[in-house]
Amino acid sequence: MDHTDKYQKTERQIEDALLKLVQEKTFNQITVRDLTDTAKVGRSTFYEHYYDKYELLDNMVDRYSNLFAKVLSDRFDKQKVENLTAESLEEIVDQLAQNRYAIVILLHLDVEGSNLSYNFRSVLRAAVQESLFTAEYAQNTGVPSEYLNELYTNIAYTQIEWQLEQGKNQRIVDLSNKLIKMYRTDLDD
Repeated sequence: MDHTDKYQKTERQIEDALLKLVQEKTFNQITVRDLTDTAKVGRSTFYEHYYDKYELLDNMVDRYSNLFAKVLSDRFDKQKVENLTAESLEEIVDQLAQNRYAIVILLHLDVEGSNLSYNFRSVLRAAVQESLFTAEYAQNTGVPSEYLNELYTNIAYTQIEWQLEQGKNQRIVDLSNKLIKMYRTDLDD
């Protein structure tokens, strides 16, 4: 095992320790000692990798936020946001599934400055706003585009979060499609 592999293995151990500990304690209650004991690494080893537990969390949240943004970007390079369906959201979930354990835990961890749920919603909201389709609907219906953006963002986010947490469920996909279809049909009329 070379130096890079050892370094990455140690980082994974420390990250896994954080994920385990936040299920037992609040983030504020977790100490560097808790992390090093759980990860079975020395204190100096921890500090070779991270300045403190906040940097550790920031790195994890940033990595999964960037992954989500890339998955969304790749998906929307192939299809427009206005063609977003529950099935395409399910494909996004499939691409995130490899990191499901960490993502689900971090989605529920609310630490000021490091909030994966907020970041996921922001990425979705930006994708919806970029598409401009809600602006067209808003112009045609008089419904504020900000409201439409939030509505669409929340439908998409809820399905992604639910399926990451609970697994695939065709009834959820069907309901999400009905909501999206109703949303579009009402706006087109």
